[in-house]
Amino acid sequence: NNNDDTPRHCIPCSAPLNHPGGWNGTHKNEAEVGHKCGYVGIHAMFATDISDWSECINREESQSKLKAWAQFQIPARAEVVKFYEGVRVMNLAFDSNIGHDMWDHLLTYLPHWYEFRFGGGGGNFPIDGVISHNFRNCMGGSHVDYNIDNNGVDPNNDHGGNPYWYCQILRAIDAFGGVEEIKLPDPMDPRMNSTLHCFEKLLTLHLSWPRNHGYSMDSMPNKTVFDAFRDVLFDKFDMPRHHRRSMRGNGGISEEAQDATGEGHSTISRSGNSNNDSSNNQPHRKILLYAHEPSARRVWTNMNSLLANYQNNTKKKQNIMFQTIHDFGNHTVREQALLFNDADAMIMVHGAQMANSIFSVEGTMFVELGCRIPSFLGSQTYLSLIDAKYLGVVACAKGGNREDNVVCLECEEEKKDYT
Repeated sequence: NNNDDTPRHCIPCSAPLNHPGGWNGTHKNEAEVGHKCGYVGIHAMFATDISDWSECINREESQSKLKAWAQFQIPARAEVVKFYEGVRVMNLAFDSNIGHDMWDHLLTYLPHWYEFRFGGGGGNFPIDGVISHNFRNCMGGSHVDYNIDNNGVDPNNDHGGNPYWYCQILRAIDAFGGVEEIKLPDPMDPRMNSTLHCFEKLLTLHLSWPRNHGYSMDSMPNKTVFDAFRDVLFDKFDMPRHHRRSMRGNGGISEEAQDATGEGHSTISRSGNSNNDSSNNQPHRKILLYAHEPSARRVWTNMNSLLANYQNNTKKKQNIMFQTIHDFGNHTVREQALLFNDADAMIMVHGAQMANSIFSVEGTMFVELGCRIPSFLGSQTYLSLIDAKYLGVVACAKGGNREDNVVCLECEEEKKDYT
């Protein structure tokens, strides 16, 4: 290539999520290394051959820059090249935040998935295999050839597939046409840190494509694509597309009695029966609430006290059920899906759990709390895809000039709490 004469050609540089330029976009680190930086998930670096790679990346200057930029490259010194010639490999470059995986990865890929499965592809995916550095065995367990118990995988879950939220979504929709995952060495095993894997045809997504384009109609899946995705998803998870209010009991407040590990915690169960006999003949509506407490940041501190005050208010709305969730991390993917699927409305602090909005039924109302709220869930384009309504509740205006009947947040920046 034309970059091997620059002294820092082997040093990778990355671009942030809000980097819209694509592979050839301009980034501030480009001037330091003398080459393009690529984009999120795929970082650019250059080498003439295996000797050049090993010599360049182990220079003192290179190691210093790699450490400063938190770049952890495998292998540290290449002795062998494994070349995948003519194999079309899909790189699953996503992280461990289900919100980013949904809005930055899934929404980018769905139009391609639809074309491969239902469009001109006719069910033929132009993919021969997938690789995943962050989530090994993401696409299932039928081809496992390493110790899954040490990889954090439940052998009883989906035939040994990785139980991570996004992996289960990808498997549910058969995202890549049933191709197998190509085994890569464990990067933490020093015995494996000598092989440089080279792919002639590596397919990857431009992560955060919708985000970088303001969630415009042109950057998002259209309604036909998203409905097809949800049809497959709801069928796989065996969930209804419409509310089941008639199956609910009388209103009230309930909190999950125990988490998925069986460890109990505080339980609230108070009667919410109406003072008006005729109201019991009306369908009950369920509101799901989440204070974001386990993260110890962006915590809605007075959620429970507000619920208690409401419950004791004689002018309260009737036939309303409240369900509070302490920690979504204690629930399986299916349990999270059912919680969102069964609710008429959500009142929650901004967080990754909102990715479960893909399981909500048409007409669901989302109330999102945050001093400053990114435009993921509240994007009108996305709301039109899930046929939902939305209200963002943000920080109160400074100076105490609050309008009547305006709900807002008192934000404690130092404590990272909301009231």
